[in-house]
Amino acid sequence: MSKKLRILMLLTIVLSFALGAVANANGGLTMLTDVYLNNDISVVINGTVFNAKDPQDGSTYVPMTYKGRTYLPLRAVAEAVGLPVDYDANTKTAYLGTKPNTIGGPAQEVYINATPEYAGAAESYKTKKIDASRLTTLTGKTFEFGYCGDTGRFMKPTFLCDFKYKRLKFSVYSAWDQKELEAGYSSDTPLTIEITDEHGTVIKSIKDLKHGTEMEFDIDCIDYKTLGVYCTGGATIIGEPKFVK
Repeated sequence: MSKKLRILMLLTIVLSFALGAVANANGGLTMLTDVYLNNDISVVINGTVFNAKDPQDGSTYVPMTYKGRTYLPLRAVAEAVGLPVDYDANTKTAYLGTKPNTIGGPAQEVYINATPEYAGAAESYKTKKIDASRLTTLTGKTFEFGYCGDTGRFMKPTFLCDFKYKRLKFSVYSAWDQKELEAGYSSDTPLTIEITDEHGTVIKSIKDLKHGTEMEFDIDCIDYKTLGVYCTGGATIIGEPKFVK
């Protein structure tokens, strides 16, 4: 039995206990007492401190303690050890790993949002709830989350593929910001997108993008440890990057 599978079996047991503790005979929910947010507990996964965060607003999940047991969000922990999580609201079923195919239907892809835990540029990560204006294009489209060039005329987040995801999908909205336009750049100045692997090998390069262009990317990444996405433009957005498991 693999280490990853043992971890998830333990998580499943904890989840089952938690669900059983709050469910009454009619399948409803009952409010619990003596449940505490425990800020004294630290979690380390594979030698790295793990802070589970809400992918929508960036807030940190705090471990909860109930009757001597500690609880963490299933999705955040499972994805941190490399397994995607999906939830079917109709059947109230949480899926860890590969989701079974619908009978007679096509295989369902499982997506993992490439939030800061999966990228090397957390300082430029934004969410719609926290900073919608920074994720909004000139045409008025707003991404739910993404990476922005806050530190200059370019950015290069490095997405951690780790040879375990099939594809990396994302949008790139390329644009100069107002300060750059006032400093001598113009809407005719071309912008650049360059995608490289962990060895610096260029996978895709586009060097003549017009200001305000949006492009979709779907990169096969099963053979890569990392993918760096270099983009010019102070108003450029890497929108909603997602790994496909």
